[in-house]
Amino acid sequence: MVNPRRTPQAIARPRKIDAVGPKETLARLSRELGPTLYFIRTKDDLIKIGYTGDIATRKRFYGSGWQHILALVPGTIGDEAELHKRFAPHLARGQEYYHAVPELISYINEIRMTLNVSAI
Repeated sequence: MVNPRRTPQAIARPRKIDAVGPKETLARLSRELGPTLYFIRTKDDLIKIGYTGDIATRKRFYGSGWQHILALVPGTIGDEAELHKRFAPHLARGQEYYHAVPELISYINEIRMTLNVSAI
């Protein structure tokens, strides 16, 4: 299981991705976190679980399809695979887009609560 307690700074407060701030802010966050697991709410109300070594570059790749960053936590590609397997019954499309079912929302909220960030 991914350990959300590894770095308390490893979470982005929920907000529209475009409201995160200047590109430099997301780039700085990417440098601080390094390899990252991310949980993104999409415009069609799905949750994307992904892995990246550079969240700023990943955001540019997906552009306006991302609506909110729900959580960021350091992790590995193996951690991502573990999460995909765990939430596979709730897969909506592709290999990384999931329905926002209570089990997944609860998992994200566990990460957020350990860091004193309000639940979604």
